Amino acid sequence: MLQIPRVLRPSEIDKILNKLPKGLEETYDRLLQRVEDDDVPEIALALKWLSLAKRPLYIEEVIEASILDVDKTTILDADRRMSTAQLLSCLTGLVTVEPPLAAGFATQAGKHVLALAHSSVRAHLISKDDHQPPRHKFQFIAPADDVGLLAV
Repeated sequence: MLQIPRVLRPSEIDKILNKLPKGLEETYDRLLQRVEDDDVPEIALALKWLSLAKRPLYIEEVIEASILDVDKTTILDADRRMSTAQLLSCLTGLVTVEPPLAAGFATQAGKHVLALAHSSVRAHLISKDDHQPPRHKFQFIAPADDVGLLAV
């Protein structure tokens, strides 16, 4: 049977457009807001590693690094290590994967590089002392020389 898609009314289109974020700050805040509270420690560390690494990081390195808190020289519970699918679902819109993953999130060690989607993501995460939720859960202080600090 032929199905005709529903056509939106102008008022419905306006309502949808008015719900869109008003700029990068709000866009990134909405993406970070989707991260479940239980995943915040690992995702915050993953974003910090991606922001401060001296070289591109492979997905498996970010997964391992997301349970290593270099500021506290501690390892979070190793049982909290995320799968590739979990990590990428939390970071959707904030990162890119090159080359893209095949269906099922199958990865090959040393092949798939995970990177911030844009330098503005890093800028958004650097502490501005504004304590703006949800951003404040993921912010960090930039290094004094503002270059990558972490060598893997």
